[in-house]
Amino acid sequence: MLIGGILEPIFMGKSFHINTISVLISLAVWGFIFGIAGLVLAIPITVFLKIILDRIPATQALAKLLSRID
Repeated sequence: MLIGGILEPIFMGKSFHINTISVLISLAVWGFIFGIAGLVLAIPITVFLKIILDRIPATQALAKLLSRID
């Protein structure tokens, strides 16, 4: 439970340059909406949304909220 609940979101966030809190929130939201499939697709959907938000000048502030700060 420790590995799946805490360590995996931290490592996923680091590898995709997404904030750890964003990973946990996306897992909760997409898991609630789509169930098990949402948990599997949560990170790819969130990365896709981050890329889209980063490309649109009006939504770059939202993309920065999803990004990991180094």
